[in-house]
Amino acid sequence: MDLDLFYCHHATAMSKWKEPFDAAVKEYRRGDFEKSLELLDRTLALHSHLTVYDTKCATLLKLNRTDQALQVARKMTQIDEKSPKGYRRCANILKSRSLNKQALAMANLALKQCEYISKVTRKQDPLFLEMQDLRDELQVVEQLRLSSFRDPLTVLPLEMVLDIVELAAESTNDYSLVTRLSHVNSLWRQTVLSIPQLWRRCAIKFDGSGRALKKLNTFYKRANNTPLRHIKMHLLNVEEVLSFCTNPLPSIDINANINLSTLEMVYSHKFKINPFFEPISGISGDKMFQKVDKLVCADGGSLAHHDLRDIDEDFVLNRVKNTLELDGFNYHAQSGTPGNYTLKRFKLSKSRAPPIHHLMSAFPNLESFEWDQGYECHEESDSHLININMPILETLLIADVRDGLRSITPPRPIPKYNLPNLKRCILKGVPLYMLECVQDSPKLIHLSIQNQLDTDFSLMANAPDPSVYIDRFIGAFSNLNDLQVLDLTGTGYGVIILHTITQKKLCPRLRAVNVSRTAGSFGRLLIELIKQRNSTPDLTSIDELIANRCPELEHEAVAWARRHVSSVQCVYETKEESRKQPRQRYRYERV
Repeated sequence: MDLDLFYCHHATAMSKWKEPFDAAVKEYRRGDFEKSLELLDRTLALHSHLTVYDTKCATLLKLNRTDQALQVARKMTQIDEKSPKGYRRCANILKSRSLNKQALAMANLALKQCEYISKVTRKQDPLFLEMQDLRDELQVVEQLRLSSFRDPLTVLPLEMVLDIVELAAESTNDYSLVTRLSHVNSLWRQTVLSIPQLWRRCAIKFDGSGRALKKLNTFYKRANNTPLRHIKMHLLNVEEVLSFCTNPLPSIDINANINLSTLEMVYSHKFKINPFFEPISGISGDKMFQKVDKLVCADGGSLAHHDLRDIDEDFVLNRVKNTLELDGFNYHAQSGTPGNYTLKRFKLSKSRAPPIHHLMSAFPNLESFEWDQGYECHEESDSHLININMPILETLLIADVRDGLRSITPPRPIPKYNLPNLKRCILKGVPLYMLECVQDSPKLIHLSIQNQLDTDFSLMANAPDPSVYIDRFIGAFSNLNDLQVLDLTGTGYGVIILHTITQKKLCPRLRAVNVSRTAGSFGRLLIELIKQRNSTPDLTSIDELIANRCPELEHEAVAWARRHVSSVQCVYETKEESRKQPRQRYRYERV
């Protein structure tokens, strides 16, 4: 009796979804696909059968709704993973969208689900035959696609390959790039070995194993017995370095017939001598590297500023032609000595050097000067008026450089800067009088003043009140018509500068502002600045705003800025800190 009741209920449920499904099939055959789709959705609400989904997928394809049809086909594969119908639909749809690789995978899955069919029946099954033909067609298309990918060495001329590899090696400072390219395959190895110019960049490590000299000799032979142009030396073993300096190989240009493009030397903290800079009895190191385009010296140890390694001033002034980078070195520049008029780029990191005006006078034609962390050493003679004239300088970066004025008597006067061609200026943790460097820089594009600046003028001659320098710095914005990026992270007077720019409509090309770690509620000011830039034709719109770790910045101001500025960044250090910092809330009108 119970079994009869079950069959009765099953027949009743089947009749409920069978009627709308049959009606949907009739509408499909008549060509009314919208009506058929409506009836199929009603059928699926009563019962989710694989055949109903298959019919719905076919209906969507007739309506050119391929995205929805693909979703339905993928759902078919989830309802019944062992049925090939869903994979078949996916394969045909992906093929119509030119996704041949994915379509081939779906066709293989459909054929895999047909393994349960006997071989005799399989040859007569239309679905199996359709998937087999589709797979063969897609395999041919995929093979043609893969065969169209040709090795660039078989297409490009050797001159272009040379330019590409040299550009990649120079941009990434990768000395092992050529060696790795020679290990790709036999064609690449044969091509790379046939271009001698690629083997003039070598990195060696004097560690006492003797491999450094062998590697130099190998690169020298592969470079067609011509001197190397780019050399990077890791100085670890004193005996091996001294042996190399005593009997240098021809791979190094001792006679200085051509410039050595790049010379990089990385010192170990146990390596106490400078064989290439200091004349040593019986060693020809002082005669090596007569001409160097780029000199990079780095100390691998973590030494205090009073234990920094010295670098010879004569070597820097007379042998380095274009670029000088010192990391962890002590550079002495005597005032009044002839300068280096060819040096274009000077970078100091964690180094000790004379005052900036001494360096500027020693290298008057610099285009870029960067000093990141270090100690500025002054002389007792620095009591006269200082004028820093750099007519060519375009980039100036000074970050966390400690001043050595503590032991100087009498006090040194505040310098005057003349940097008419300056375009990028970054000052971080420097004395407040350094703001004078932007007074005569009308071409400035990027200005970054970070961290609270030192306002101690007790050792400066005729030092005015700090507010005078801030007022002069704010007044300089009236001449910065080309300024595009303004970074005032943690300066303490960013609100005053923004208020002046907004009130007087200064810096017409300003497009990016960073006011991170700024105290106070200045949301209204930000909105006024953005509204002014968006509504005035002569002013550039603000497209980037950064205001991180501003605890008193109003929440509504940030939400308003996100709707009117393409890129807005406003975050706190942690969620707990965000909850502890109360933010004022009030409404703003829309633009």
